[in-house]
Amino acid sequence: MSETNEGPTSRSEVKIRDLELETARLNRKASAMQVTAGVLTVAVAIGGFFSFFYKIRTAEQSDEIANLRVEVSDKAARLDIADKSIRELQSENLDLRRAVPAALDPADIPALQRTQTLKLTSDYELDLESVLPNFDLKPISYLFRGLAYEDGVMKFNPEVGWLQLPAGQVASYETCSAATDWRQETRLNATRFESNDMCLRLESGRTAIINATNVEADQITLSIAVYELP
Repeated sequence: MSETNEGPTSRSEVKIRDLELETARLNRKASAMQVTAGVLTVAVAIGGFFSFFYKIRTAEQSDEIANLRVEVSDKAARLDIADKSIRELQSENLDLRRAVPAALDPADIPALQRTQTLKLTSDYELDLESVLPNFDLKPISYLFRGLAYEDGVMKFNPEVGWLQLPAGQVASYETCSAATDWRQETRLNATRFESNDMCLRLESGRTAIINATNVEADQITLSIAVYELP
């Protein structure tokens, strides 16, 4: 009896074909895995580059910040030095303004209203605006207009401004009328301005000059000059 062959000629051929198909499938899978691995390798490489770049940039920024801090500190120190120099120059300028009288035309200097030397005893006052003899010398009152003396202390009306000149400087109308830094303290130890000239700006706006000598607890000698209003 003869045999009839249908499909594959033998079982061996079927196995061979199956193996070939499986091999092709595995090759395709391997190729895909190689592509994926390549992509991952490139991604890791790029990520590493950016990480390295970030670290470098961060380090550079840290250095820049440190340098800026040093620069700011240096500028602040220079600013302090400049500010101190400005204050010293302002103080020196003020001293020079006090020492150098303002230039005035003699015709612009008002006439003297009164000039007098007298003793002011403790618990007495003077009204430097008064035209009465001895500047209306009288016992001290609660509201006095000019200045008073009490136990070695000069007392000033709050409306009277005063300015003590440096030792040895002689007061003049030019010096006193140009003054700007008037003091308003109402009590002053008389020994502070003994033998030193003092400018006064009276309540009326008149300029006066006083010089104190023979300062004692119970009396003081004053040389007084009061100018008319300009």
